[in-house]
This record gives sequence, C-alpha cells and structure tokens, in this order.
Amino acid sequence: YVYMCDGSGRFLDVPSYSRTLTVPLVMAFTSQSIRLETPLILNFDGDLNGDGRNDLLVKTANDRLSVFPGVKDSTFAEEASCVLEIMDTSAFSSSEVLLNDLNADGRLDIALCHKDFENRTNWIELFMSR
Repeated sequence: YVYMCDGSGRFLDVPSYSRTLTVPLVMAFTSQSIRLETPLILNFDGDLNGDGRNDLLVKTANDRLSVFPGVKDSTFAEEASCVLEIMDTSAFSSSEVLLNDLNADGRLDIALCHKDFENRTNWIELFMSR
C-alpha cells in the first residue's frame, strides 16, 4: 500500500494506491546459518524514462524486469512501459539493484547484482541508458 502525504506533513488514513506482488522466498542453509532471502527486485527511487517522475522497477519473472512509469498523481501506470530481459535468476539467492548514471550521459543506468550464497559467487548485469 502507498499512503500519500496530505500536504501538511501528515499521511492519509487510507491507502491511495495498492499493487499486489507475488514474492518468492528462498531458504539458504550453510553449516553455520540459515538465511531466508527473496529474489525480489523492487525499486521506485529513480526516473528511468526522463519525464521527471520516479518510476517503479519490478522483477516480473525470473528473467524479466519491468518498468512502470510514474504518473501525475504520484502512483504508477498499470502497464509496463519497458520490459528488460535479464539473466534467469531462479538459481540465485538474492538480487540487488542500483540506479545511477554510470556513463555520465545524464540518464540513470541499471546495475543488478545477483548473489549465489551456496556457491559463493556474484553476477553483475549492467543496463546502460540510451
């Protein structure tokens, strides 16, 4: 649920927006610990399409990231404006996303770090803006 600010610094009592996501969980066991991880990628901290509004970046399948653009009322479009094919992450314990202007072109780029705790490996994917 997203609770909007009413303009006076207070949040509304009822959610202004909601979206249902199915989140898979992965349990990782080692000889010393048990970890509960999610391969979910969710980010709404950047303007990916250059319209001045933050967009929602969501992993919608093991091999797919979808961008839902921000709209006027501070919510997100129901349909994805862009779908990125990524490496199949079903075997990874978790994934993290970083949005930053990596190539200094004034637009945000996407860096993904996929972690495999069992094999102690990391994979990095970069998506550069055009």
